[in-house]
Amino acid sequence: MASINTGETEAATLLRTHFDTELMERLKKELIFKDLVNDKVVPNNRGKTVAFHRIQGLPLTPVGLSAGIVDGEAFGNAHSSISSTAGSLRGLTYVTDEVTATLNIYGADMSLTELLMLTSEPNPLPELMDIFLVQASATMDQKIGWGLSGNTTNAASATVPSATYNAASVSVTTVWGDGSATLTEATLDADNPTHLIAAETFNTCRRLLRTYSVPYHNRVPGGYVGVISPGQAGNLRLDGTFQEIALKGFKMGESKFENAEVGKVFGIQVLESPHVSYSAGTVDATNDEIHRAPVWGNGYFYNVSHAKGIGRPRVNFIAPSPSAADVYGNNGFISWKYYWAGTVVNPLNGVIIKTATTGLHPSTGRDNAAAIIT
Repeated sequence: MASINTGETEAATLLRTHFDTELMERLKKELIFKDLVNDKVVPNNRGKTVAFHRIQGLPLTPVGLSAGIVDGEAFGNAHSSISSTAGSLRGLTYVTDEVTATLNIYGADMSLTELLMLTSEPNPLPELMDIFLVQASATMDQKIGWGLSGNTTNAASATVPSATYNAASVSVTTVWGDGSATLTEATLDADNPTHLIAAETFNTCRRLLRTYSVPYHNRVPGGYVGVISPGQAGNLRLDGTFQEIALKGFKMGESKFENAEVGKVFGIQVLESPHVSYSAGTVDATNDEIHRAPVWGNGYFYNVSHAKGIGRPRVNFIAPSPSAADVYGNNGFISWKYYWAGTVVNPLNGVIIKTATTGLHPSTGRDNAAAIIT
Protein backbone atom coordinates (compact mmCIF):
# COMPACT_ATOMS: atom_id res chain seq x y z
CA MET A 1 0.00 0.00 0.00
CA ALA A 2 1.35 3.44 -0.87
CA SER A 3 2.32 5.69 2.02
CA ILE A 4 0.52 8.98 2.62
CA ASN A 5 2.57 11.87 1.26
CA THR A 6 2.22 15.38 2.66
CA GLY A 7 4.39 17.06 0.04
CA GLU A 8 3.74 17.72 -3.63
CA THR A 9 3.73 14.27 -5.27
CA GLU A 10 2.19 13.32 -8.56
CA ALA A 11 -0.71 10.88 -8.41
CA ALA A 12 1.06 8.70 -10.96
CA THR A 13 3.87 8.03 -8.47
CA LEU A 14 1.39 6.87 -5.85
CA LEU A 15 -0.28 4.52 -8.32
CA ARG A 16 3.00 3.02 -9.45
CA THR A 17 4.09 2.39 -5.87
CA HIS A 18 0.75 0.98 -4.82
CA PHE A 19 0.27 -1.49 -7.65
CA ASP A 20 3.87 -2.64 -7.85
CA THR A 21 3.43 -3.86 -4.29
CA GLU A 22 -0.06 -5.20 -4.89
CA LEU A 23 1.01 -7.62 -7.63
CA MET A 24 3.57 -9.27 -5.36
CA GLU A 25 0.96 -9.58 -2.62
CA ARG A 26 -1.50 -11.14 -5.05
CA LEU A 27 1.14 -13.61 -6.21
CA LYS A 28 1.75 -14.66 -2.61
CA LYS A 29 -1.91 -15.15 -1.74
CA GLU A 30 -3.76 -16.29 -4.84
CA LEU A 31 -1.46 -18.48 -6.92
CA ILE A 32 -1.84 -22.23 -6.55
CA PHE A 33 0.55 -23.81 -9.06
CA LYS A 34 3.30 -21.20 -8.51
CA ASP A 35 3.25 -21.92 -4.81
CA LEU A 36 3.55 -25.69 -5.23
CA VAL A 37 6.51 -26.13 -7.60
CA ASN A 38 10.22 -25.94 -6.84
CA ASP A 39 11.88 -22.55 -7.31
CA LYS A 40 15.38 -21.62 -8.47
CA VAL A 41 16.79 -18.10 -8.46
CA VAL A 42 18.12 -16.89 -11.81
CA PRO A 43 21.31 -14.81 -11.49
CA ASN A 44 21.88 -11.75 -13.65
CA ASN A 45 23.89 -11.76 -16.87
CA ARG A 46 24.03 -15.53 -17.39
CA GLY A 47 22.11 -15.82 -20.66
CA LYS A 48 18.49 -16.68 -21.53
CA THR A 49 18.81 -20.46 -21.22
CA VAL A 50 18.04 -21.62 -17.71
CA ALA A 51 19.60 -24.99 -16.80
CA PHE A 52 17.93 -26.90 -13.97
CA HIS A 53 20.57 -29.38 -12.77
CA ARG A 54 19.65 -32.81 -11.50
CA ILE A 55 21.65 -35.63 -9.91
CA GLN A 56 20.03 -38.94 -10.82
CA GLY A 57 19.17 -41.46 -8.11
CA LEU A 58 21.49 -44.26 -7.04
CA PRO A 59 20.52 -47.93 -6.82
CA LEU A 60 20.02 -49.62 -3.47
CA THR A 61 22.88 -51.76 -2.10
CA PRO A 62 21.36 -54.67 -0.18
CA VAL A 63 24.45 -56.93 -0.39
CA GLY A 64 26.78 -56.68 2.62
CA LEU A 65 30.22 -55.15 2.22
CA SER A 66 31.87 -58.37 3.49
CA ALA A 67 29.76 -60.72 1.36
CA GLY A 68 31.76 -63.72 0.10
CA ILE A 69 34.40 -63.49 2.79
CA VAL A 70 34.49 -64.09 6.54
CA ASP A 71 32.61 -61.44 8.47
CA GLY A 72 34.93 -59.03 10.17
CA GLU A 73 37.74 -59.35 7.61
CA ALA A 74 39.01 -56.27 5.85
CA PHE A 75 36.70 -54.65 3.35
CA GLY A 76 36.49 -51.33 1.65
CA ASN A 77 40.01 -51.54 0.21
CA ALA A 78 40.42 -50.12 -3.28
CA HIS A 79 43.85 -51.71 -3.94
CA SER A 80 43.52 -54.03 -6.94
CA SER A 81 45.95 -56.67 -5.67
CA ILE A 82 43.81 -57.49 -2.64
CA SER A 83 40.38 -56.70 -4.02
CA SER A 84 39.85 -60.38 -4.89
CA THR A 85 40.48 -61.56 -1.37
CA ALA A 86 38.67 -58.85 0.56
CA GLY A 87 35.73 -56.61 -0.08
CA SER A 88 36.58 -53.71 -2.35
CA LEU A 89 35.04 -50.25 -2.51
CA ARG A 90 31.67 -50.09 -4.16
CA GLY A 91 33.00 -47.61 -6.69
CA LEU A 92 29.65 -45.98 -7.39
CA THR A 93 29.42 -43.05 -9.76
CA TYR A 94 26.71 -40.48 -10.10
CA VAL A 95 25.30 -38.76 -13.15
CA THR A 96 24.57 -35.04 -13.27
CA ASP A 97 22.50 -33.80 -16.15
CA GLU A 98 20.32 -30.80 -16.84
CA VAL A 99 16.94 -29.91 -18.25
CA THR A 100 16.80 -26.49 -19.88
CA ALA A 101 14.13 -23.84 -20.31
CA THR A 102 14.23 -20.46 -22.04
CA LEU A 103 13.70 -17.30 -20.04
CA ASN A 104 11.04 -15.16 -21.69
CA ILE A 105 9.15 -11.98 -20.94
CA TYR A 106 5.36 -11.94 -20.60
CA GLY A 107 3.12 -8.93 -20.34
CA ALA A 108 0.23 -6.81 -21.56
CA ASP A 109 -0.43 -3.10 -21.89
CA MET A 110 -3.24 -0.64 -22.53
CA SER A 111 -3.17 2.99 -23.65
CA LEU A 112 -5.50 5.49 -21.94
CA THR A 113 -5.90 9.09 -23.07
CA GLU A 114 -5.83 11.93 -20.63
CA LEU A 115 -9.30 12.98 -21.81
CA LEU A 116 -10.68 9.49 -21.09
CA MET A 117 -9.24 9.49 -17.58
CA LEU A 118 -10.64 12.98 -16.90
CA THR A 119 -14.15 12.37 -18.24
CA SER A 120 -14.98 8.72 -17.59
CA GLU A 121 -17.49 7.96 -14.87
CA PRO A 122 -16.33 6.19 -12.85
CA ASN A 123 -12.58 6.77 -13.13
CA PRO A 124 -11.36 3.64 -15.01
CA LEU A 125 -7.89 3.48 -13.44
CA PRO A 126 -8.63 1.71 -10.13
CA GLU A 127 -10.77 -1.02 -11.73
CA LEU A 128 -8.43 -1.48 -14.71
CA MET A 129 -5.41 -1.80 -12.45
CA ASP A 130 -7.16 -4.48 -10.44
CA ILE A 131 -8.09 -6.33 -13.64
CA PHE A 132 -4.46 -6.12 -14.76
CA LEU A 133 -3.40 -7.65 -11.44
CA VAL A 134 -5.84 -10.52 -11.96
CA GLN A 135 -4.64 -11.04 -15.53
CA ALA A 136 -0.96 -11.01 -14.58
CA SER A 137 -1.23 -13.45 -11.67
CA ALA A 138 -3.65 -15.76 -13.50
CA THR A 139 -1.40 -15.87 -16.56
CA MET A 140 1.54 -16.92 -14.42
CA ASP A 141 -0.46 -19.66 -12.76
CA GLN A 142 -1.82 -20.88 -16.07
CA LYS A 143 1.64 -21.09 -17.65
CA ILE A 144 2.86 -23.29 -14.82
CA GLY A 145 -0.34 -25.34 -14.68
CA TRP A 146 -0.16 -26.12 -18.37
CA GLY A 147 3.56 -26.85 -18.15
CA LEU A 148 2.97 -29.41 -15.39
CA SER A 149 0.78 -31.55 -17.64
CA GLY A 150 1.83 -30.65 -21.21
CA ASN A 151 4.17 -28.43 -23.15
CA THR A 152 5.12 -24.94 -22.02
CA THR A 153 3.86 -22.98 -25.04
CA ASN A 154 0.77 -20.78 -25.13
CA ALA A 155 -1.51 -23.73 -25.90
CA ALA A 156 -2.69 -26.54 -23.65
CA SER A 157 -1.11 -29.73 -24.96
CA ALA A 158 -2.41 -33.29 -25.18
CA THR A 159 1.21 -34.50 -25.28
CA VAL A 160 2.53 -35.20 -21.80
CA PRO A 161 5.90 -33.73 -20.75
CA SER A 162 9.03 -35.78 -21.22
CA ALA A 163 12.69 -35.39 -20.32
CA THR A 164 15.88 -37.38 -20.70
CA TYR A 165 16.48 -39.57 -17.68
CA ASN A 166 19.21 -42.20 -17.43
CA ALA A 167 20.20 -41.50 -21.06
CA ALA A 168 16.69 -42.20 -22.36
CA SER A 169 13.58 -40.12 -22.98
CA VAL A 170 10.97 -40.69 -20.25
CA SER A 171 7.39 -39.42 -20.38
CA VAL A 172 5.11 -38.60 -17.46
CA THR A 173 2.68 -41.43 -16.66
CA THR A 174 -1.00 -40.90 -17.51
CA VAL A 175 -3.98 -42.16 -15.52
CA TRP A 176 -7.31 -42.21 -17.35
CA GLY A 177 -10.73 -41.73 -15.87
CA ASP A 178 -11.35 -43.85 -12.79
CA GLY A 179 -7.92 -45.45 -12.94
CA SER A 180 -8.22 -47.24 -16.29
CA ALA A 181 -5.12 -47.67 -18.43
CA THR A 182 -6.62 -48.33 -21.87
CA LEU A 183 -8.38 -45.07 -22.70
CA THR A 184 -7.19 -42.24 -24.96
CA GLU A 185 -8.20 -38.60 -25.24
CA ALA A 186 -10.10 -39.53 -28.40
CA THR A 187 -12.32 -41.98 -26.52
CA LEU A 188 -13.03 -40.02 -23.32
CA ASP A 189 -16.73 -39.19 -23.04
CA ALA A 190 -18.42 -37.45 -20.12
CA ASP A 191 -21.58 -39.52 -20.75
CA ASN A 192 -19.62 -42.58 -19.63
CA PRO A 193 -19.27 -42.59 -15.80
CA THR A 194 -16.00 -44.54 -15.92
CA HIS A 195 -14.43 -41.73 -17.95
CA LEU A 196 -14.96 -39.24 -15.11
CA ILE A 197 -12.60 -38.57 -12.25
CA ALA A 198 -13.15 -40.69 -9.13
CA ALA A 199 -11.52 -41.20 -5.76
CA GLU A 200 -9.99 -44.40 -7.12
CA THR A 201 -8.03 -42.24 -9.60
CA PHE A 202 -5.95 -40.81 -6.75
CA ASN A 203 -5.35 -44.26 -5.29
CA THR A 204 -3.83 -45.26 -8.65
CA CYS A 205 -1.70 -42.10 -8.73
CA ARG A 206 -0.34 -42.69 -5.26
CA ARG A 207 0.48 -46.32 -6.08
CA LEU A 208 2.46 -45.24 -9.15
CA LEU A 209 4.37 -42.50 -7.33
CA ARG A 210 5.19 -44.74 -4.39
CA THR A 211 6.35 -47.50 -6.75
CA TYR A 212 8.95 -45.06 -8.13
CA SER A 213 9.88 -43.99 -4.56
CA VAL A 214 8.98 -40.40 -5.46
CA PRO A 215 9.84 -38.00 -2.61
CA TYR A 216 6.79 -36.65 -0.81
CA HIS A 217 5.76 -33.10 -1.60
CA ASN A 218 7.33 -30.64 0.84
CA ARG A 219 3.88 -29.09 1.52
CA VAL A 220 2.20 -32.43 2.28
CA PRO A 221 3.98 -34.49 4.97
CA GLY A 222 3.73 -38.14 3.96
CA GLY A 223 1.81 -37.41 0.78
CA TYR A 224 1.62 -35.77 -2.61
CA VAL A 225 -0.27 -32.83 -4.09
CA GLY A 226 -2.75 -32.73 -6.97
CA VAL A 227 -4.61 -29.85 -8.62
CA ILE A 228 -7.87 -30.55 -10.45
CA SER A 229 -10.21 -28.32 -12.44
CA PRO A 230 -13.58 -27.05 -11.15
CA GLY A 231 -15.26 -29.46 -13.58
CA GLN A 232 -13.29 -32.41 -12.24
CA ALA A 233 -13.95 -31.27 -8.66
CA GLY A 234 -17.68 -31.19 -9.37
CA ASN A 235 -17.58 -34.77 -10.66
CA LEU A 236 -15.37 -35.94 -7.78
CA ARG A 237 -17.83 -34.63 -5.19
CA LEU A 238 -20.51 -36.87 -6.67
CA ASP A 239 -18.33 -39.97 -6.39
CA GLY A 240 -19.58 -42.30 -3.66
CA THR A 241 -16.13 -43.19 -2.34
CA PHE A 242 -15.12 -39.55 -2.10
CA GLN A 243 -18.30 -38.67 -0.24
CA GLU A 244 -17.59 -41.43 2.26
CA ILE A 245 -14.04 -40.15 2.78
CA ALA A 246 -15.24 -36.57 3.21
CA LEU A 247 -17.98 -37.46 5.67
CA LYS A 248 -15.58 -39.47 7.83
CA GLY A 249 -13.07 -36.60 8.01
CA PHE A 250 -12.72 -34.04 10.75
CA LYS A 251 -14.97 -31.71 8.78
CA MET A 252 -18.38 -32.64 7.52
CA GLY A 253 -18.48 -33.21 3.79
CA GLU A 254 -20.65 -30.15 3.19
CA SER A 255 -17.96 -27.89 4.66
CA LYS A 256 -15.23 -29.36 2.48
CA PHE A 257 -17.34 -28.89 -0.62
CA GLU A 258 -17.52 -25.13 -0.08
CA ASN A 259 -13.83 -24.24 -0.22
CA ALA A 260 -11.06 -24.50 -2.81
CA GLU A 261 -9.32 -27.25 -0.87
CA VAL A 262 -11.11 -30.38 -1.96
CA GLY A 263 -9.40 -32.45 0.74
CA LYS A 264 -6.95 -35.29 1.16
CA VAL A 265 -7.85 -38.32 -0.92
CA PHE A 266 -5.76 -41.50 -0.55
CA GLY A 267 -2.71 -39.57 0.65
CA ILE A 268 -2.94 -36.84 -2.02
CA GLN A 269 -3.79 -33.27 -1.02
CA VAL A 270 -6.25 -32.23 -3.72
CA LEU A 271 -6.68 -28.54 -4.61
CA GLU A 272 -8.83 -26.86 -7.24
CA SER A 273 -7.84 -24.33 -9.92
CA PRO A 274 -9.47 -23.07 -13.14
CA HIS A 275 -6.04 -23.09 -14.80
CA VAL A 276 -5.74 -26.86 -15.24
CA SER A 277 -4.96 -27.73 -18.87
CA TYR A 278 -8.04 -28.43 -20.99
CA SER A 279 -9.26 -28.77 -24.57
CA ALA A 280 -12.50 -29.67 -26.37
CA GLY A 281 -13.60 -33.29 -26.23
CA THR A 282 -13.33 -35.51 -29.30
CA VAL A 283 -16.44 -37.64 -28.83
CA ASP A 284 -18.63 -34.62 -27.99
CA ALA A 285 -16.78 -31.36 -28.66
CA THR A 286 -19.93 -29.30 -28.01
CA ASN A 287 -20.54 -30.42 -24.43
CA ASP A 288 -17.33 -32.09 -23.24
CA GLU A 289 -13.83 -30.99 -22.33
CA ILE A 290 -10.76 -33.12 -21.65
CA HIS A 291 -9.03 -31.95 -18.46
CA ARG A 292 -5.43 -32.84 -17.54
CA ALA A 293 -4.78 -32.60 -13.82
CA PRO A 294 -1.22 -33.06 -12.48
CA VAL A 295 -0.36 -34.99 -9.31
CA TRP A 296 3.25 -34.75 -8.20
CA GLY A 297 5.89 -34.98 -5.53
CA ASN A 298 9.00 -32.98 -4.78
CA GLY A 299 11.46 -32.41 -7.66
CA TYR A 300 8.92 -32.81 -10.47
CA PHE A 301 8.81 -29.24 -11.85
CA TYR A 302 11.23 -26.34 -11.44
CA ASN A 303 10.65 -22.71 -12.33
CA VAL A 304 12.22 -19.29 -11.85
CA SER A 305 11.74 -17.76 -8.42
CA HIS A 306 10.44 -14.21 -8.29
CA ALA A 307 11.43 -13.67 -4.70
CA LYS A 308 14.98 -12.74 -5.73
CA GLY A 309 16.98 -12.13 -8.86
CA ILE A 310 15.86 -10.66 -12.14
CA GLY A 311 12.41 -10.02 -13.52
CA ARG A 312 10.41 -9.17 -10.40
CA PRO A 313 6.74 -9.05 -11.58
CA ARG A 314 5.11 -5.64 -11.55
CA VAL A 315 2.18 -3.60 -12.77
CA ASN A 316 2.93 -0.01 -13.84
CA PHE A 317 0.96 3.12 -14.63
CA ILE A 318 2.71 5.79 -16.70
CA ALA A 319 0.87 9.09 -16.57
CA PRO A 320 0.44 11.25 -19.72
CA SER A 321 3.50 13.44 -20.26
CA PRO A 322 4.88 15.37 -23.26
CA SER A 323 7.48 13.63 -25.40
CA ALA A 324 8.71 13.62 -28.99
CA ALA A 325 6.14 10.95 -29.82
CA ASP A 326 3.33 12.65 -27.87
CA VAL A 327 3.96 16.39 -27.87
CA TYR A 328 0.63 17.19 -26.19
CA GLY A 329 1.19 14.68 -23.40
CA ASN A 330 -2.12 13.02 -24.12
CA ASN A 331 -1.46 9.30 -23.73
CA GLY A 332 -0.92 7.28 -20.56
CA PHE A 333 -0.24 3.55 -20.22
CA ILE A 334 -1.04 0.66 -17.90
CA SER A 335 1.18 -2.42 -18.22
CA TRP A 336 2.30 -5.56 -16.45
CA LYS A 337 5.28 -7.80 -17.13
CA TYR A 338 7.32 -10.61 -15.64
CA TYR A 339 10.15 -12.92 -16.69
CA TRP A 340 9.62 -16.65 -16.41
CA ALA A 341 11.10 -20.03 -17.30
CA GLY A 342 10.07 -23.46 -16.10
CA THR A 343 9.95 -27.11 -17.09
CA VAL A 344 9.36 -30.66 -15.87
CA VAL A 345 12.72 -31.87 -14.57
CA ASN A 346 11.95 -35.40 -13.40
CA PRO A 347 9.02 -37.01 -15.30
CA LEU A 348 8.99 -39.99 -12.92
CA ASN A 349 7.93 -37.73 -10.05
CA GLY A 350 4.52 -36.84 -11.46
CA VAL A 351 1.33 -38.35 -12.86
CA ILE A 352 -1.30 -36.73 -15.08
CA ILE A 353 -4.99 -37.51 -14.64
CA LYS A 354 -6.91 -37.21 -17.92
CA THR A 355 -10.68 -37.22 -17.64
CA ALA A 356 -13.77 -35.96 -19.43
CA THR A 357 -16.08 -33.35 -17.92
CA THR A 358 -19.12 -31.33 -18.88
CA GLY A 359 -17.94 -28.40 -16.72
CA LEU A 360 -16.98 -26.23 -19.69
CA HIS A 361 -14.86 -23.11 -19.45
CA PRO A 362 -16.83 -19.95 -20.31
CA SER A 363 -16.03 -18.00 -23.45
CA THR A 364 -16.36 -14.69 -21.60
CA GLY A 365 -15.64 -13.53 -18.08
CA ARG A 366 -13.33 -11.59 -15.80
CA ASP A 367 -10.73 -14.32 -15.84
CA ASN A 368 -11.22 -16.32 -19.02
CA ALA A 369 -8.38 -18.85 -19.07
CA ALA A 370 -8.57 -19.31 -22.84
CA ALA A 371 -8.23 -15.61 -23.65
CA ILE A 372 -5.67 -14.47 -21.10
CA ILE A 373 -2.51 -15.10 -23.10
CA THR A 374 -3.66 -14.62 -26.69
